[in-house]
Amino acid sequence: SFSYALQKTRCALYTAAPATEEGQIFSTYTKVVCDVGPSCEAQIAALEVQHTATLENSANEAADLQVQHAAALAERDTQIASMEQLLSAAKADAASKEAEHANQL
Repeated sequence: SFSYALQKTRCALYTAAPATEEGQIFSTYTKVVCDVGPSCEAQIAALEVQHTATLENSANEAADLQVQHAAALAERDTQIASMEQLLSAAKADAASKEAEHANQL
C-alpha cells in the first residue's frame, strides 16, 4: 500500500541521510517516524509480514467466494434440471390426456 511504501522509503532515507545540516534535520525528523536506526528494519519487516498476511487473507476470502459461487451454480443447475423434469412430465401428462380425450370422441 502507499503508506507502507512511504514508511519504507522514509526509513531507507533515514539510514542514508548525509552528514550535512539538512541531513541532520531530516534525520531528526525521520527518527521520530522510524523510531531510530535498527528498529527501522524491524518496522519494515513487521509491515511486510502484515502486508503478506493481508494478501493471504484476501486470497483465502477469494477462494471461499469461488467455492460458494460454484456451490450456488450447482444448486441452480440442480433446480433447473428438476424444473425441466417436472415440465417434461407435465407435457407427457398433457399429451396422454389429449390422446385419451381424442379416443373418447
